[in-house]
Amino acid sequence: MINNDGSSQLIQRGSESNFKLQRAELDRLVTLFSQSGFSKLNEEYLPLGGADLFDYTVKYRGHSVHTRDTAVPPKLQAILEALNTIVREHGQAR
Repeated sequence: MINNDGSSQLIQRGSESNFKLQRAELDRLVTLFSQSGFSKLNEEYLPLGGADLFDYTVKYRGHSVHTRDTAVPPKLQAILEALNTIVREHGQAR
């Protein structure tokens, strides 16, 4: 979860990490969501099959998008990359 002031909480494998994103990181996320037209994306993008796929649910300003690896729409790709970078940088398993 990322709040408007940058305070964030990551729960990963039963461990909780609290941190604050820098203004530049927040601004980048807002820009990515805006450029993607996130609010106009479908609520689901799911593959026809597959095993061991990562599952993503992204919620932003009242809109939610659920997808899995191999079915991520191009407009969501940059957002997921930015969020995964935040997880790598701020998660417990560093």
